[in-house]
Amino acid sequence: MTLNNSYQDAPTSTVEIIPITINRDPENPEENSWEKRATATYTTAAFNSLPDNTVLTGIIYVSGSNARIINKNLTINGVLAAGGSLEADLDGQSFIVNHDETYDSGVLVNNNLTITTEGGLVLIDGLIYSGNTLEINSQNTDFTINGALAGFDATVTASGRPITLNFTAANVDPVINPEYNPDSPLIQIDHWEEQY
Repeated sequence: MTLNNSYQDAPTSTVEIIPITINRDPENPEENSWEKRATATYTTAAFNSLPDNTVLTGIIYVSGSNARIINKNLTINGVLAAGGSLEADLDGQSFIVNHDETYDSGVLVNNNLTITTEGGLVLIDGLIYSGNTLEINSQNTDFTINGALAGFDATVTASGRPITLNFTAANVDPVINPEYNPDSPLIQIDHWEEQY
């Protein structure tokens, strides 16, 4: 493992990674899936049309394939779960996800998650999860994650200001609760390296 220009061996033991059950079958969602547990459901078109400065509370589920947050301020008090992909493209705006004791917290995406920022504020208290590609590109942004992030293929790039990741188990553990995510694959971690 390379971190801050130092090297450390990573464990070679098997680690359980719990997949997030967002919606395996949109026609017949699983009982404990985030889609089924949603307190509010938006089509992609309705979500993409939300006005600037929208505040949503609960488990917010977006159906469809390409949900987008483009140059608008958005606050989620709880969980934002997308059945397809989610793109957040922010130029000086705020994207905030606050932990909620009732609904938990995070941004959970079944397919690809892309967050591109230039200035502004991104504050995620919870898990950032992508079932496929996770890409974060942050330029001169106050970007903080109080939780964790996970993606099948993840790329995180920051310039001008760092991305701060504070692992916060209390914001992650309820989201990965096996009761809501019954399947658990096994992966082998052999090496971790940061590139500069």
